[in-house]
Amino acid sequence: MIKIGIFPNILDEDNKYETKFVYLKRYLDHLDAVPILLVIKDDLVIDEHLSMCDCFLIPGGDSISKACINLLKYAYECKKPVLGICLGMQALAVFSSIDDFSSLSLAEDFVVKKIGDDSHFKVKEKVLDISSSLHPIFIEPSSRLYRYVNKQIIDVHSFHLDMVSHISKLFKVSAFSYDGVLEGIESTDDWLAIGLQFHPELGNDLIIEGFINDVRLLKEE
Repeated sequence: MIKIGIFPNILDEDNKYETKFVYLKRYLDHLDAVPILLVIKDDLVIDEHLSMCDCFLIPGGDSISKACINLLKYAYECKKPVLGICLGMQALAVFSSIDDFSSLSLAEDFVVKKIGDDSHFKVKEKVLDISSSLHPIFIEPSSRLYRYVNKQIIDVHSFHLDMVSHISKLFKVSAFSYDGVLEGIESTDDWLAIGLQFHPELGNDLIIEGFINDVRLLKEE
C-alpha cells in the first residue's frame, strides 16, 4: 500500500487546516493507496508522519509556508517523491532556489510572479463557470508527464494568478501554455518530484495514477 502524505492548507490565524483529500479519493481503491493528513508543529511536520509516508502531495493554497519548505527539504534529502499542484509547483520552484536567498520571502519574490492583468484564464469567470478554466497545454515529449498521458497537447483546468518565472538546475520545464506560462516542471536528478500549475484532479486522472504507479515502482526497488 502506498501512503501519501497530504500537506494541509492553513486557512486563518487560528491555524485551522483545510484538507484536500479530493485529490486522491478516485484513486485509492484500485491503486491501493491511502492518504495521510500531515500535522504541523513549529513549522515542521511531525516525525511520525514523515517516516510513515512513501510520498507527499502539496495541493493548492494561498501562500508558501516555512513548514512546506521544510517538508520539501526532508523529501529531497530522503528522496521521497513529491507531487506539487498549483501552489505546490510554486513551492517546489522556490525550494530549489531558496539557498540563494536570505529568506523565504525573498526567494518567493524572485521565483513567483503575478500574471499581468489576470490575463491567464480570468479567475472571476472561472469561479462562476469551471469550464472557462479549461485550456490547452503543450507537453515536452521527453518528460515524465508525457509518459503519463502519451499526448503532446492536453486540456487542463487552471486556477491561479501567479506563475513560476524561474527554476533552478534541479528542475526542467515539462509543460507550458500558449501564453508562455509554465504549467509543469520535474526534477532532473534521482529525486522524483513533479510540479503542475494546473489541477489534474479535475479530469486528468492518468497523471495522478502515473505518479502513484511510479512511487510504487520506486518502493519495490
